[in-house]
Amino acid sequence: MTERLYSVQLYTLRKAIETDLPGTLARVAAMGFENVELWRFEQYRDAYRRALAETPLRPLSAHASLVDGNASAAVRMAAELGIGTLIEPRIIAQRWTTRADIEAAAASLNGVARLARDAGVTIGYHNHDHEVRQDFGGRTGLEIFAEALDEDVVLELDTFWAEVGGASAVELTSRLGARVRFLHLKDGPVHHNPPGAAAGRPGCDAGGGHPEGRTGRGPRRGTGRLRGRPVRSRAAEPASPGGGRPVNSKRVGVGVIGAGVISSHYLENLTRFPDLNVVAIADLDQERARARAREFGLRHLLVHELLAHDDIEIVLNLTVPAAHYDVSARILATGKHVWSEKPLATSRRDARLLLDKAGRRGLRVACAPDTFLGGALQTAQRAVLAGRIGEPKSALAIMQSPGPEGTHPNPAFYYDQGAGPLLDMGPYHVTALVQTLGAVRRVSSVSSTARAVRRVLVGAGAGTEFDVRVPSQHMALLEFASGARAALVTSFDSGIRRDLLELHGTEASLEVPDPNRFAGTGRFVPLHAEPEDVPAVGSTWGRGVGVLELARSIRDDVPERASGALACHVLDVLLAIEEAARAGTPLTLESTVASPAPLDENWDPTAATL
Repeated sequence: MTERLYSVQLYTLRKAIETDLPGTLARVAAMGFENVELWRFEQYRDAYRRALAETPLRPLSAHASLVDGNASAAVRMAAELGIGTLIEPRIIAQRWTTRADIEAAAASLNGVARLARDAGVTIGYHNHDHEVRQDFGGRTGLEIFAEALDEDVVLELDTFWAEVGGASAVELTSRLGARVRFLHLKDGPVHHNPPGAAAGRPGCDAGGGHPEGRTGRGPRRGTGRLRGRPVRSRAAEPASPGGGRPVNSKRVGVGVIGAGVISSHYLENLTRFPDLNVVAIADLDQERARARAREFGLRHLLVHELLAHDDIEIVLNLTVPAAHYDVSARILATGKHVWSEKPLATSRRDARLLLDKAGRRGLRVACAPDTFLGGALQTAQRAVLAGRIGEPKSALAIMQSPGPEGTHPNPAFYYDQGAGPLLDMGPYHVTALVQTLGAVRRVSSVSSTARAVRRVLVGAGAGTEFDVRVPSQHMALLEFASGARAALVTSFDSGIRRDLLELHGTEASLEVPDPNRFAGTGRFVPLHAEPEDVPAVGSTWGRGVGVLELARSIRDDVPERASGALACHVLDVLLAIEEAARAGTPLTLESTVASPAPLDENWDPTAATL
């Protein structure tokens, strides 16, 4: 008979882990539990390694963003920690509306599974409610998804969310059969909301998986019971007279233009920050905007209606890069502040025009990336400013991968004008370099293209070839006004996957976590002493913290950190790298910018400060 196991999902104990990870794991083991599902293992990798070595706990599983995140890094860390199954916690609702979308999502996860097999890590998927809401000829989307998965990809069935979506968790478990290797159990109110409505969110998850069976045996000893505490759902908040979220004149009203994939990542966080009142969303594709509005309990408006809305002070421009300038200029013309996805514009001229327009109107323009406001990069900046590495002299920044065609069903745009690894991923590394070393003065570079034609590897279009229209690799040397130097490599031509940032000074070096992440543990390496871990200190919330920091800065009448001036300089650096490679000669930059001041260590996005 197959052994059945219980496991504690450590998300339940996240507050205790943030305070005392080793002590928390020791107490879980003392209660009699043998298995755990790790929480934020990428951020607390070294702390988990030490704590697990000191307890009998086994890390059966962990959650990590795989389809839209850095899957290779997550798999590598999972293998190092002995995590048996790495689980994608959520693929956004917009990828579950048609059978083709669902099969493409499955193909993306299958691509991750191929990467993980050599490392001995199993890949899985954890559902929410949107995977079971829609009927496909008597079957749920989750069942169609399961059929399209490779044989060794498993499911973690969240029984709470299945019930919220209107499915019977018992019947669904039976229909999915052996594909379900984990049952996720927790307390919480079940509201069978209509499709698209915001569901009640549970407070604490209380249960994990058992990869070998369908029920579990209890702990060896002890009687500890971990219970969740239901919290009020977002949908339960009183509506304003015009719909949407309640209006509070002290909070900063926010509107969103662009309802694509990235909007979901922003709204997951923005709708949880008490200093913000997310009012409405608009998109040229009105049905897409309508669906996103239902998902997050917002108003759906036309673009001109959103721009005329009196309760909105900041508008997020989440449109395609080619439209960034036109949309941002229109936002400014209506007297509202701008938060733009990267890049600020596609030319230096347009970027400068936006800053000029904002300045004349007394408005603000701020821009992604805001990863440098996360605890990982903030901790690195504080270490440099405190002189821990001595005088900064050089840096090494690398982003290498084989390219997105192994995980993305429509990857051609990554190889078109305005993209490529330099403009797609370079902003994260260059922003982090400017944050820690200051403005760039001169650049030189070379570029190359390994293959002129590439092939889609996953999804319905697998096998389709497409042209590579931009260099797929840049190698650049950056000279900073401070006298420091940096080497930057951005590549879609490498079988070796790396996201690396190292800072080197006269006294020590600092390994910085992935600049495309908000969390992570760095490493301080003295020249002639033993290295030590540098855990992130500060907020590790994801996308949207820059919008919040902008809103608080407006209220406090102080400069924002993710400023348009910073984005303009980063764009100048990236375009200069392209131009230097084409010209075969170094280029001196005209723009400059001051490094943004670090946040206070106790800066808390979840605090109500306004």
